[in-house]
Amino acid sequence: MMARLIGPLVRRYRAAGHGIHSPFAYWFVTDVLRHRHGYAYYCYDNINSSAATRRQKQFARLVHRIAAALPPEAIVVTTPNPALKVATQRLTRSGATFSMVVVADNTPLSLEQLAGALNRGSIMILSREHRELAAGLRQQMTAGMSFTSGNGNCVIVGNRQLPLTHYSIAF
Repeated sequence: MMARLIGPLVRRYRAAGHGIHSPFAYWFVTDVLRHRHGYAYYCYDNINSSAATRRQKQFARLVHRIAAALPPEAIVVTTPNPALKVATQRLTRSGATFSMVVVADNTPLSLEQLAGALNRGSIMILSREHRELAAGLRQQMTAGMSFTSGNGNCVIVGNRQLPLTHYSIAF
């Protein structure tokens, strides 16, 4: 009971960067996930016009911010959402450290497939429909960081150079 009351307060506290000691995690939370600088990324208008719902728009904007901040070598989107297609256009970079997997809507995927990609160094962005899958991936991690929001969205950065850390924040 007490955890349900305190949980949202802790997520807000962490979302402002308080209590985060990793330089990567602090930058990722404050400049990428939360993005409170008062300006929009260049393709927000295109994302807004192609998204059918507010939730699709917010998720596509999140994916775009992450792909712009950490340009992956390849992006795999497992849903036909047109807003995600717009959000991920022209953001890949050859020779990059990461690949990116975006899992949204009710796409059925196996834990083994995603865990293998995560261990090879991927960024996983999972929508709230895949809470159980995200929890299973977090349990199998040996290195890297995960960021889970109160609404269930989860971003997992699989990188062997990052310490194994799980954050619950508001984004």
